[in-house]
Formats: sequence, structure tokens, C-alpha cells
Amino acid sequence: MPPPQTMAPPQTVPPPRRARAALAACLLALCVGACGGGGGGDGATDYGTLALVPASDLGYTLANPLGEAGTLELVADAAPFAVAAGFLPRAVVAGETVELPLRFAPTVSGTFTRTLELRFVGATASEDVQLLVRARAETVTFELSTTTLDFGTIAKDAEIERSVTLVNRSALSTVSLQTIQLPAPSLSLVGGGLPTVLAPGGVLALTVRYAPTTPELADGTAHIGPGDLGGDIALPVIARCPGEGSEDVLALGRFSFDATSRTASIPFDVPADGISFTIEATNEAGGTYGLAELLGPGGREYETLQNTGPLRWNVGTPLFVTTVPNTDRAPLQLVPGGGTYTVRIWRMVGDAEDVDVRVIVERREAGGDQLGSLPLNVFLAPGINVSAASAPTNARMTTFIGQIRGALAAKGVVLGDIDWYDLGDVAYTDIQTDAEFRAMLRATGAAAENRLSLCFVQRISMGVPPGQTIAGVAGAIGGPRRTGVDASGVMCIFTGASAEVLGLVAAHEICHYLGLYHTVEANGVHDFIDDTLDCPASGTDATCPEEGNLYLMHWVATGGARLSEGQGFVLRRHPCIDPGVPGLSKARLGAPPPALDAAGFMEALGLGPHWCGTCASTLPGDPADVTTK
Repeated sequence: MPPPQTMAPPQTVPPPRRARAALAACLLALCVGACGGGGGGDGATDYGTLALVPASDLGYTLANPLGEAGTLELVADAAPFAVAAGFLPRAVVAGETVELPLRFAPTVSGTFTRTLELRFVGATASEDVQLLVRARAETVTFELSTTTLDFGTIAKDAEIERSVTLVNRSALSTVSLQTIQLPAPSLSLVGGGLPTVLAPGGVLALTVRYAPTTPELADGTAHIGPGDLGGDIALPVIARCPGEGSEDVLALGRFSFDATSRTASIPFDVPADGISFTIEATNEAGGTYGLAELLGPGGREYETLQNTGPLRWNVGTPLFVTTVPNTDRAPLQLVPGGGTYTVRIWRMVGDAEDVDVRVIVERREAGGDQLGSLPLNVFLAPGINVSAASAPTNARMTTFIGQIRGALAAKGVVLGDIDWYDLGDVAYTDIQTDAEFRAMLRATGAAAENRLSLCFVQRISMGVPPGQTIAGVAGAIGGPRRTGVDASGVMCIFTGASAEVLGLVAAHEICHYLGLYHTVEANGVHDFIDDTLDCPASGTDATCPEEGNLYLMHWVATGGARLSEGQGFVLRRHPCIDPGVPGLSKARLGAPPPALDAAGFMEALGLGPHWCGTCASTLPGDPADVTTK
């Protein structure tokens, strides 16, 4: 480590002292104002720009203003300036000039103007002296060879290394870097390199290894030199290990309704590695269906025959769907170790004699629920001037998809493969009724793969006042793992606002389909997730100083893209999320989209109060009196 810097300002030796107090005061003012370096406009002694680290040793010359011998004492230091330890108190003779050793030891960069207080004490008199001093601690800067430690997604028990080179571009500061802090135990520093000392212009090369032994989402931030003065260099990390998993589709059969319009108890088994199950009940002849009862191993109650269970679910017409768990609340998780569950289906409207029931169980190895992949079928209506052939390279579509990808990737859901389809019927250009919406969703049955369907249309005018439009609608909150039925997908307008704004609308509707409610509805009812903040329905408060906490799922279009950990937990358990992400390419990772700027925020608000056609109380096609439990 180089020795501390020394700056000895020019000394001014005062003339012989006189006993008269007026002359002593004048000489003191001359010395304090001019001794010790360049003067500032406010009379401060200015030492200029100094290193942040190490501390700088400075000189300050002052004379004994008393006409007699005495003692120079320290009254008060003024950090980051201080008199060197042990120098004071100090005996001084009459007329003596003292070279006062000061130390400038800042803990942050910036300009510091401070006043140190000293006192000359003699046998017959004493005098206080105030030293006004100033210095600027330079900002330590580093040049990094990469902006991200990107390990991508690798298999369990594999390993990969990434390197970063740092150059200390500071002009004066010599920085000591002791350690590196990494976001997961599976990440480690290899080959040494720390601790080290980097003088100005010094170079440091570090190599980090990612070697996961269990499935995980190890994204985070690496901190080089956390806690070191001039250190704590933050470097984003992308590191992901998918878990193996599978999906069991249990076709339980058709079940008759009794005189109370309920089926008998239908048993099904969930293995110990199950992370969720989804119940689908349908009758092609129509009707409205819901959940009569759902019990787990050991008698755990999700729903009771009196509808007093804690599970929230939405009715379906003619397809009822509910996923468990659809919340982060502890009482509504699966029973550990697996076991037998029983369900009863409720015929709420209609005269169907029976119902077809199946259960989809998502299974993952331990830790394998941290990542998932969402493939899409994208359907394009006539009139939006983008076809299935041109969509993959269309600039506006690329922005749309990027917004969706970023919002989901932030919570471990990677946007997977996309298949593109044209909707030939011009009736789908402007969706004016719920019947047209449902007909379009049934048309998604033309897709080759069973995936979530995203439909782009020119206009959505169903159920809104003349002159207004809906920006997006989901077929259900918690949609089915099916194409070609009334609830199979979501739709979004393709023009009418920027692709940045409407891309977040599409992401919002997809999250509805994957099981998320609005964080708060217009009537003040909050969602089913414990870790989302209870923001007001509109405006801000102490809990949410930003509108809706910039949540993607707030009912007001704030332009935010934020999802909570609890929301991510729910998303990754929906059956449309494929287990694992083998062979994932870097192009599919993406980064969370930033919140919209002021202009984008105003544009989002300009979508109007009916921008989202999906909420717990007004799901399209549901009878108004039985929409949600």
C-alpha cells in the first residue's frame, strides 16, 4: 500500500505579537484566512480534490495569538477532518507558529466544508480558534469488461465459468478489495484474486464458477468488495438450473349430479413430488359449474359444502377450472408428502345430468419449481397488418413479446417457443360481444400444440360505452390447459397505444390466465396473495408511495411491470407452465422491463378505466350473481 498523501500548504509566519487584543485578533484573522492552502470565497482553506482512499495527511499553519506561553487544545474535530491523534494538547511558547497535522478521511465521495474548533489557553488569557477547511473526495470509478455475469441456464451437476476484469479508473484513490459476495452457494470465486489492492490504473481479473447441484433460480447481484471503502462494485448475475418434472393428466370420468346439483365425492391421488393440481370440469351442452367441496389428506379443507372454505375460485361456463395452490397462503398449499384428495362439482346453472372431470398434476423434483417455460400460440386477426409470416421479424411485435418476456422472466417464467397463426375471419378484427370473443377462443383449436393462446385484434368494444375500448381480456382467471374451448386464451389490441404500453397489457392478461387477480380491484377488494402490498384502489398512500406500487396486476394501468414473489409462486404452478427449461437459449432470457417513463405513464392512464376486461366480479360470460367465490 503506498504511503498516505501529504499536502503541505504554504506557511505564513506572523510578525511579532503585541499585547494589545486588537492586534492579536487581526493577526489571527490574517493567519487563519491565508495559511494552509488556497482560500475559498467564504474564507475556507480549500485543499482541492483528494483521494477517497487512503486518507490524506494535510498541514495547516497557525500562530499562537496570545502574548504568552500556553497550551493548544482541541475543542472539536469535524469529520471527515481531524487533528492527528496524539498531537494535541500541545505546549506553545509566545509567538510560536504551529504546523497542525490534519487528516482527511472521508467515507463517501463528495465535497466537505467543515469547521474545526481549537483553543489556545495561557496563564492569563485564552482564545478560541475556528478553522474553516474544505476538500473534495473523488468518486472512485471502475471500468468493467462485462455488464453481467451471465451463466445462462445449465443442467444440474454441470459447471460453467465466467470472468470479469476491473480497471481502477480513479485518478487518486487506491482501493482495497477484500471479498466478493455472490447470490447463491452454487457460485464461487476460482483462482483467487482477492483480497487485493488496486492503485489508480490497477487491473484485477476475477473468475466465477457456477456449479448447481439442485434446481434453482440463482439470479441476483454479485458485490465485489462489499463494505470496502471505494468498493462494493455491483454486477448483475444470471444463473439458472432447471429441475426435472412431469405432468400427470388424470381423466377421472363422467359423474352424475344428485338432487342438490352436486356430484358425489371424486377421489384422486397427488404424489409427494406434486407442486399443484388443476381441476377441470365441463359439459359440452353448456351450463355453469363451480366447486362444491374440496378436501385434502388428513381432512384439510379447501372448500366446504357450505362454501366456507378459504379457497378462492371462479365459476365456469361451460368449463370450470381451478388450480391449487393459487396463492402463497400457507393453509392452501398442498399437503406435504402427497395423498388422496376428494372433489365434488356443483352444477350452478343449467340442467346437465353429468359432468366430465379431469385433474392435471404438475410434478417437480425438489427445488424444481423455481423455473418454468411458457410456450405460446399467437393468433393474428385480420386488420392489424401483421401476418403469421411477418410477425417474427415485425419491430412492433418484437417489442410486444419483449415486454411479456421481461415481465415473466423476473419471476422465473421463461417465454418459450412461439407458434404463429392467422385468424381468417374478419369478425375477429373488432370483438364487439362476448360471444365473438368465445368464438375466437374456440378457433384456437386449430393450433398444433396445446399452449396458452394470445390473440391480437384491432379493437375490443364489448360491454364498454361508445367511443371507449378495452385493451385486453383473459378468457378466465386461472384458465384451462386446453386450446379450442370458450376460455382458451387471452386477447389484446395491437394498436391504439405504444407497443411498450400494450406489451404490458398483454403480459397482464397472460398473468390473469395463469391465475393472478388484480392486486386491488376498483372497489378496493385486494387479491389472494399475502406478499402484495395493500395499495389503495387509486392514488397513493404511505404503504404505496407509487401508484399501485407499480404492480403489473394493479387494476389501474400505471405502466408498472412489478410482480411479487408470491405472484411468481402462483404463476409457476399453472399447468400451462412447462416443467424445466432444457436447452434454453440466451435469446429467451430477457430482463425485466423498466417502468414506463412519464410519457408512457400518461399514455397507460389514457387507456381509460375499462382497459382491462378481466376482474373477479365481471368475468365475461359469467352470470353476474355467481361469478366468484
